[in-house]
Amino acid sequence: MMSEPSQDEFEEGFIQVNGVETHYWERGPEDGRPLVMVHGGGSGADSWGNWKYAMPLLAEAGYRTLAMDMVGFGQSATPDPDEFDYTNQARIDQVIDFVEAMDLDRPSLIGNSMGGSASMGVAMQSPETIDKLILVGGAGYLTLDERPQSCRDAVDILSSFDGSREAMFDIVDVLSVTDWFDRAAMVDHRLSNLERPGIEAAFSETMRIATSGDMYYDDEEIAAVDVETLIINGRDDRVIPPEGAFGMFDLIDDSTVHVLRNCGHWVMVDQVEWAASLIDGFFDNSY
Repeated sequence: MMSEPSQDEFEEGFIQVNGVETHYWERGPEDGRPLVMVHGGGSGADSWGNWKYAMPLLAEAGYRTLAMDMVGFGQSATPDPDEFDYTNQARIDQVIDFVEAMDLDRPSLIGNSMGGSASMGVAMQSPETIDKLILVGGAGYLTLDERPQSCRDAVDILSSFDGSREAMFDIVDVLSVTDWFDRAAMVDHRLSNLERPGIEAAFSETMRIATSGDMYYDDEEIAAVDVETLIINGRDDRVIPPEGAFGMFDLIDDSTVHVLRNCGHWVMVDQVEWAASLIDGFFDNSY
């Protein structure tokens, strides 16, 4: 079992990205292969909760890991929804501009859930910006209507938070099927994220747009992805079932897929050591 990471062990920064103050965490050698990590959604989500366990393992393997808070999440800006469109395209633009602003030389992207959809959008719209694409429980293929009712129920739990600590435990239960990590600490961290001014309005607008189908692509768009892609999904994922991973694998010619046992939507938490090993091996065996 891994120990609980301390934020003191990470570098932290803010950078203006296309007018959005963007917060990020960084760990690993400055000259290491750069990996930009894009978190998923759900009330209280941020880059720290998604990536704090994976970053030390990948940094130890020599990667320079950078986990960014998407607009409206974590410690990044929360512009007024009347003046900002919280769309998938806004997140795609934020990732592309983050890479440019940080002067990164063709990093690879690792995206979970909603962050997977944004990362795949970068690969479609700006393939020259990145090296490789890694999707862990990535959205973008199966719409809500195409998923089982159990998945739709899970998304409803993620998007209809009532503000209680009990409900936040329910959200973590939707995302994870393991209990090796400190669930209470995760819950408290996500609750603390919601104390920032403007974040609840930003989240509500983000989920309203996301659940309308904004994050999903046509088969032809996915098939046009011409970036070497690794797809990892949890066998017990309550949000994106394995069928979603296999669907993307069938469409993206240059892709590899793994479905992990005892693993939910939080691939990079439930099976963090296994996932980190697969990611490292993906680079070792790339051409």
